[in-house]
Amino acid sequence: METDTVQLLAIGGAHIDRTARMITPHIAGASNPVNFSEHIGGGAFNVLRNAQMRHVGNAAMMSVRGGDSVGRAVEQAIDDAGLYDFSGTFVDRATPTYTAILDTDGELITALADMALYDAGFDRQVRRLEGRSRIAAAQAVLVDANLSETALIKTAELTKRPLYAMGISPAKVNRLKPIAAQISALFINQRELKALTGGDDPAALTDLGFRGAIITDGANNVLCLENGIITTHVIPAIASVIDVTGAGDALAGGTIAALCTQSAATLNEAALFGIACAQMTLQADGPICHGLVNEEKFSSAYANVLAAQ
Repeated sequence: METDTVQLLAIGGAHIDRTARMITPHIAGASNPVNFSEHIGGGAFNVLRNAQMRHVGNAAMMSVRGGDSVGRAVEQAIDDAGLYDFSGTFVDRATPTYTAILDTDGELITALADMALYDAGFDRQVRRLEGRSRIAAAQAVLVDANLSETALIKTAELTKRPLYAMGISPAKVNRLKPIAAQISALFINQRELKALTGGDDPAALTDLGFRGAIITDGANNVLCLENGIITTHVIPAIASVIDVTGAGDALAGGTIAALCTQSAATLNEAALFGIACAQMTLQADGPICHGLVNEEKFSSAYANVLAAQ
C-alpha cells in the first residue's frame, strides 16, 4: 500500500488494557472482590478502530511495543482489526500496560499506567525515514499524549493535513501545548482541561493557541470550542450504562470519522456523530462497540442525539 492512500494515521497507545470492576462497593485500604478482564486497547488504537467502523478507510496504526508476548498480542490485534501496522518493535523492552479500577457502576476509581517504552520509543519512531514519510503522506493524523513532547513536536512538523489530538490524562496533556496551533481538534475531559488551563473555562484554550476542542465531563453535557465559540451539546439519557471506559474514545473516533468523510462538516456537527458513538459504546460490554457498523442502530442513536439538542 502506498502511504498517500492512508486516510487516517493514528500515532500513540496500543497496549494491553486490564479492567477490574468491583463486585461490591469499593473500600479503600482493603481487599476488594472484582471481576477481571483484559483486552488490547490504548487511546489512539481505540479511537482509530471507532473511526474505521464509521467509514474511515485505509486506517493505519503507528505505535511502539516490546518483543514480549504482550507485544505479539498487540500486533495480532492490529492485524485482526484490519488496520495497517506501521509500529516499531523494541525486542529488549516490555510492552506498555494500563489497568483501570472501576466501581460497581462502571465509573473509574483509579488507573495504573506502565508506559515507560512510550516515553523514549516514539521519539525514535517518528524520526525514522519510514516514520517521517508515513506521517507526511497521511491524509489526516491523530496523536495521543502518550508521545513525548519532543515526538509530538516532530510529528506536528511533518503533518501536512489535519492533526487531531487526545489528552490521555491530566499528567500528560500538557505535552500538547507546544503544538496547540497545529491541532485541528483536541479531545479532552474536564480534568485534563483544568491541567491545561488551571480552570474549567474552555475559552482559556484559545489563549494557548487551540482552535477547536471537544471537552467531556462524564455523563454531563459535551462542550465544543470552535473558532472561539463554545457550544453545549446535550447528552440524551440512556437506560443503563454497562461500561464507561470506551465512551471518550468512541466520541473522538466518531467525531474524527465525520470530519474525515464529510468534507463540509464543522467540528460542532461532527461532534454529534461522536456523541452517538459514545452513547452506543456506553451500552456495550468493553471499550469497543462493534454495533457501530450497524447503520440502523447508529441512525437511531444519532436521531436521539439530534432530538436532545
